[in-house]
Amino acid sequence: MESRPCRHTSESTILPSGSPFIYCKKPLVGYSSPDTRVDSVNLLTIHSGSADTQTMFAIPTPLGHTPRDRIGDDALHGLVRYAVDSAYDSVVIHRVDGTLMYYNDAADEMFGLSADKTLKMPAWGCLSASLEERERRIAKILKDGHARFTSQGHRSDGAEVFAETNSQVIDTAEGEMIVSISRDITERTKAEALLRDMAFHDPLTGLANRALLDECLKSALSSAERHNDLVGVLYIDLDDFKPVNDTFGHEAGDRALTIVADRMRNAVRTEDTVARVGGDEFVIVLARLSHENDLLHAAEKIGDLILSPLEIDELVTQPRISASIGYALYDPETDDAHSLLIRADLAMYRGRRAGVAITGGTVLG
Repeated sequence: MESRPCRHTSESTILPSGSPFIYCKKPLVGYSSPDTRVDSVNLLTIHSGSADTQTMFAIPTPLGHTPRDRIGDDALHGLVRYAVDSAYDSVVIHRVDGTLMYYNDAADEMFGLSADKTLKMPAWGCLSASLEERERRIAKILKDGHARFTSQGHRSDGAEVFAETNSQVIDTAEGEMIVSISRDITERTKAEALLRDMAFHDPLTGLANRALLDECLKSALSSAERHNDLVGVLYIDLDDFKPVNDTFGHEAGDRALTIVADRMRNAVRTEDTVARVGGDEFVIVLARLSHENDLLHAAEKIGDLILSPLEIDELVTQPRISASIGYALYDPETDDAHSLLIRADLAMYRGRRAGVAITGGTVLG
């Protein structure tokens, strides 16, 4: 059979089925033969993971045949194997008991697999999910025949990886196998986490911003009403911060703010919230307090920490700054999140005018 090959580098051969076969590293253009028109060519494109590298297979056959009939079984198996081996997504095949039977190059790269270890590794060993999570997933896959999930784990080199996986049970001559196709979404997941962090945290200190403060305060008040415990707020303004900026420069001022922020963050519990709400203004939400005195003691502790000398660097004299602190205890009869913050803020200003470091807020009338 005579044929005119494509204009790009190509090779021709004859498949076991007797059909002509052209291998071309660019899209097939201008192929023709006496008994086969271009529109009857069956194309299979294989992407190797790089945007500018692709492989296209062309199987020209007479019109009237179904796509499945156009390739002999031997050729089809070889092509499918090449496609799976070269796929950008991870492909892992294992038995129901977890014994790993096959993985492609993408799986090796994604999970850090090693052939001499993983082929002997039992029960989902290539994934770093907990045993409970692995058992939950395998139970769902066996029950429904398929499952889609997102997982977080670590490769053998310790690098964190996030994967989006679609798994399905396949009946084979050797028993049930589970085929899992995973896409590495690590970069996307980290980018989304960074955007969320930027939306809810102060970029200089890493503390909560006003948006996150509002959410955390409302959550603390809701919890207080359910558990019948107390919530308090500290409103903190640094009194002598401007001279630090004026004397040592804004870089030293930023360093001073981060030191103060770290001290406050380390002084509270994990259920509490520390937020930066202005240039030198901070708010602390103290949740699940047992007594009003707990709020006062916390205010005194924070005030003492702020008064400690600031170790900015060896070239800057250690400055001292003080703070005015107003505090208010949540009153479920008269308060909401907004009014509670206002009471603490007003208490702070009253104390500053009176020269008092710590002042309690009264109930708004």
